[in-house]
Amino acid sequence: MSGPDYLHRLPASIVHDFCSVMDSLDCADWGRFASSVVSDVTDLRLLANRGDLGRTQNVMWYWMNRNGTVGQLVDLLASLNLWRPRDIILQWRPPAPRPRLSLAPARAAPCPPAAAGPWLVPTAPPTGSSSAKNINGRLSERETATIDSPEPKIDLPLPPSPPDSLFTVPGKVNYAPIDNRCRSRGHSALRASTAIHCDHG
Repeated sequence: MSGPDYLHRLPASIVHDFCSVMDSLDCADWGRFASSVVSDVTDLRLLANRGDLGRTQNVMWYWMNRNGTVGQLVDLLASLNLWRPRDIILQWRPPAPRPRLSLAPARAAPCPPAAAGPWLVPTAPPTGSSSAKNINGRLSERETATIDSPEPKIDLPLPPSPPDSLFTVPGKVNYAPIDNRCRSRGHSALRASTAIHCDHG
């Protein structure tokens, strides 16, 4: 809601035309107008004799400083039958009130529901005792046994025998490849032959 239309909101062109017409009135008509605005006779004489702005301009400034309204001025001019000055004031139209800005934050538009697809179909949780937890949030006995039991050891196969080319040395006696099963026997025989050579030496 807009406030009252105070006189100080009038445009300068409207005030200039109004004061020019009022200054051209005779002393009787102008005195009735000025005495209705300024009740103190001393102040009225001072305003009328001050020649810096004009007598009507001084009276209007006196009324503006006391928050006089446009409606009060129009009613006064109509009561004094001063129609021409009244029509000059009525030429002004107050500006339309501006809409008040809302301080509440704007609500975001709701997101549209997502289209149903095979990837959005909810799946029921497994009901088996192996993956479900009990009411207290503990693992079932089957899961506990699976976690505590050690993993079985896997016997890896033995590596294959090396090729015969590795045992072929130019100018020397070729050694036959040693089977993986006989390696332990060969090591013991080698130790025995070494011990015999040491005794003979």
